[in-house]
Formats: sequence, C-alpha cells, structure tokens
Amino acid sequence: EPSRIDRAFGCESLQFGLGISGVRLGKREPQIMYLARKAGHRGGGSEIAYSNTGYRLLEAALTHVPFEGMNDRALAAGARDIGMAADLARVHFPGGGAALAAAYHRRADAQLAEKLAGSAPGRIRDRIADAIWQRLALADPELVRAGATVMALPQNAALGARLMWETADTIWNGLGDSSDDVNWW
Repeated sequence: EPSRIDRAFGCESLQFGLGISGVRLGKREPQIMYLARKAGHRGGGSEIAYSNTGYRLLEAALTHVPFEGMNDRALAAGARDIGMAADLARVHFPGGGAALAAAYHRRADAQLAEKLAGSAPGRIRDRIADAIWQRLALADPELVRAGATVMALPQNAALGARLMWETADTIWNGLGDSSDDVNWW
C-alpha cells in the first residue's frame, strides 16, 4: 500500500534498501544475481523489513562507517566481517552509500515508531517535541555526519528529502494522526 507521501506526490516508492528488482549492476550482474539466489534472496524487499543477512550486513557495515565513510568500502568491509562476498553486499544495498545511509535512517525510524506506540497523552506540541528528541537520541553523531555527507550530493537530494518526510510521517503516525486529506499539509 502506498504511503501518504506517495499518494500526495503521486509517485511510486523508491527502492532503496534490500530490494534488487530493476537494479542494473553492470557486467557482473549475472554473477551477482546467481550469488543472490544462492543466498536465498528473492528480491523486491521492503524498505524497512530487512532479511536476516541484510540486517547483519547493515550492522557490520555501520561499524566501518566512521573510518571508511558511508560508501561501498564500508559495505565491502562489513561483508568481509560476516563472511559475505563483496559483490553480494551490492545486491543488498544497490545504491551503495546512499542505500546504506537510507537503511540506517529507516532503522532508526522503525525504532522510533516502536517507542511511540505507547506514548502518553498530553499536549500535542509537548508530544511532538518529545518524539523529536527521542529520534535524535537514536542517532549516532558519527554515522549521521557520514550519512549527511552522502545525502548532500546532488544525486541524493530527493532521497534525503524523502527520508525527512518519512521521519515526519513516522512521528505523526506514532502520535495517532492518520489524516490523509488537506489537513496532512
């Protein structure tokens, strides 16, 4: 089902994360697709629901980000740590550093949604401020710095804006707002 953002802008969901459908990987594509099938990856994954392997790769790659940056080198180092072929890491994160940054961002949004599920009633402005502080507390400053560097590139501007909208959407949905009419704006 499309998100409120997709309905508002009339667009399809961007596939960043673990989906492999529609990705062109160059001359090594047949080999990478073979490795993906061998590993049990079927493609078309969710933006937030990671496979066990994809989640392990995300966690392993994030440990290398402060030293390598949010890029393919961090993904390759993370893949090496969990015993995965570096080419297979590219299958899980076809957008490279931008996909890694998006996965990290969406993981924190998912954690925030879990925390907000049991939020206490109160004034809406206090609840929003509390939700923003909770979201900021979920972020590692070094990883945010590296992710912001990647998202500052012109080719990633749309993804960066989309991630900010998704965070705002997570906060409003977590606080109980389900409007999708003009009030959403």
